[in-house]
Amino acid sequence: MEPVDLVWVIDISKSMGRGQDSFKPSKLSAAKEAVAYASSRLLEVRGSRVGIVLFHGRALPVLHLTDSLDMVISTLAMVKTVGEGSAGGDAIVEAVKMLRLSGRRRRAVMLTDAGFNTGIPVDVAAIYARNSEVRVDAIILSSRPGEQGLRALSEVAKATGGVVRQASSPDELFKVLMEVLGLGEPG
Repeated sequence: MEPVDLVWVIDISKSMGRGQDSFKPSKLSAAKEAVAYASSRLLEVRGSRVGIVLFHGRALPVLHLTDSLDMVISTLAMVKTVGEGSAGGDAIVEAVKMLRLSGRRRRAVMLTDAGFNTGIPVDVAAIYARNSEVRVDAIILSSRPGEQGLRALSEVAKATGGVVRQASSPDELFKVLMEVLGLGEPG
């Protein structure tokens, strides 16, 4: 696998703090565990870096690109649900800004329950990502995402060469994430 710069785009809206399907205690706790594991695998590839953008009613770039797994883990340990609203488009724009000077393959992977309701429309942010040559993949942590959010994320994936997948359990989330990243089966 060649080195990649990847930004995790993680939904921290109140809805992610709830358990749903078999996400217990919450969708966010499952997302954090999956991101930590996937980051450890990605950073095994010499030259790869990861960053983190969080979002609720606005986007918050909290960790710029790094090859330090310790920084990723300590940042994730502090992440919690924060507020109402879900500005997924703003978060995509912040991820692209973080990646735009990278000379490596550039990817953003969004983990969300796909209930976007504020900020830049997600499909408009996809134009910025496409024109910046950033692939955006989305993993929806729900077996019943809203039609509008699913449609918007499908447009993002189509525009940027990414994919949209759904996961309704932590095990399924790990499996889908490894597949999307091309890292094989979870260990």
